[in-house]
Amino acid sequence: MCVSSLIHHWFILLVSLGMCRGSAVCFAFGQTGAGKTHTLLGNRSEPGLYQLAAADLFTLAASSKSHGSLHVWTSYYEIYCGHLYDLLNKRKRFEKA
Repeated sequence: MCVSSLIHHWFILLVSLGMCRGSAVCFAFGQTGAGKTHTLLGNRSEPGLYQLAAADLFTLAASSKSHGSLHVWTSYYEIYCGHLYDLLNKRKRFEKA
């Protein structure tokens, strides 16, 4: 089993937890150039884990009748040099409170 397949297996468990009214978080860390971005985002020929997890989530939601309405919230942050950035909001930097 390749590393991406193994990680996707764990993503499926996180998505299942989310479907049971829980919360799920994916946190990737490692040195620069280790492949975090590629693993999470993928490319045109190989989907990343974010795309796979979203597909799994909505496939489970469509096949389940017991969950009623489903609300999905997502966020995508980067911690770089000790600062937090919102990657879904033009990389806006969060200031300390």
